[in-house]
Amino acid sequence: MNTSLCCNVAGFKSASCSAGIKKSKGSAGDFGIIAADNPVPAAGVFSKNSAAAAPVKISRLHLEKSRRIRAVLINSGNANACTGEQGRKNCLRLGYEASSMLNAEETEILHASTGVIGHQLPVDSMLDALPGLINSLDTSGGYNLARTIMTTDIVPKWNTVQGYLGGKRITVSGIAKGSGMIAPCMATMLSFILTDAVVSAEVLRRLLPDIAARTFNRVTVDSDTSTNDTAVIMASGNAGNPEISSENDPEYIHLRDLLYIAVHPLAKAIARDGEGATKLITVEAKGFGDDRACMTIARAIAESPLVKTAMFGCDPNWGRIIAAAGKTDVLFSPEDVSIFVSGNPVLLTGEPVPFDRDRLQSSLQSREVYISIQGSAQGGYASMYTCDYSYDYIKINAEYHT
Repeated sequence: MNTSLCCNVAGFKSASCSAGIKKSKGSAGDFGIIAADNPVPAAGVFSKNSAAAAPVKISRLHLEKSRRIRAVLINSGNANACTGEQGRKNCLRLGYEASSMLNAEETEILHASTGVIGHQLPVDSMLDALPGLINSLDTSGGYNLARTIMTTDIVPKWNTVQGYLGGKRITVSGIAKGSGMIAPCMATMLSFILTDAVVSAEVLRRLLPDIAARTFNRVTVDSDTSTNDTAVIMASGNAGNPEISSENDPEYIHLRDLLYIAVHPLAKAIARDGEGATKLITVEAKGFGDDRACMTIARAIAESPLVKTAMFGCDPNWGRIIAAAGKTDVLFSPEDVSIFVSGNPVLLTGEPVPFDRDRLQSSLQSREVYISIQGSAQGGYASMYTCDYSYDYIKINAEYHT
């Protein structure tokens, strides 16, 4: 793996360090920054959780006030959520100091935090670490930052792709973290996407929600939407392509497709790395009338503890699948439903299909499992990514706070 490609996008630098946020010190650190050489167009999508954290609220506000962003301050080990006025002041204090060191406006600094809810940031130690952090900004710091933002994640998540816009080679690179407290409602994790394309803030603000809806919002690990969900995209413009300033631009679709190709693997990686997970599960639903109905059914199956534990145990118990679908507000007749588990038919138009249990159990031992449920109505399709529930899921979450 060529980790030097991680977030190595012209016009950006990143760095990370240990600032005493996490109780256990590690080489990955707990405090990081992504900085543009100059203020750049940016967009963000955030958690819709009513208990949204201070960094979410402040970043939303800054993106409303400023059309260009200079940097994102990121920490792991502490969510700075439900921390009251002091939590907001701590966030703003860090932003003020960073903006002074970068010769930027305060509203050009975004914030992202992940970790335990209800604890104040160790802001003094973070401020002590900030000068060294900014002085160590480097074009090759992306991989370390991908490790810095991890909490219960097992592996760092990053992806880089290249393509062409207006005859110029374009790079899109992203990192993400997410393992638990993952459910649709954007953004379901932390993610930072960088590109050197020349593109307006208006286009980014139209593109990112669309990309998120087709990637990050298709992931669920435990049905819990975080207080800190954040995804940010920034565009340096260093590639020199003709500016994409409207969705009517012929290159708009090409840029959208390039972003999707970059971000989609990050979404799947989050599901694959769900807390305690042993396998990635893809659930698809089609033929229930429209996309909304199919999404409702796919999500119900993907979030069913009974389905997820069955997949961990390699048990092709398709009754749990149709029961999960049936508990939704989507009306259907079971006589019209077909179910396939990893390509094997187990129910066809309401009739159980005899299958070789040992053979199907063996196929469920794979690291990737596929569940497909099909109705008889015309139209509609949706897919979701999730993971199984193992014994380790309970252990990780029972011990997380300490």
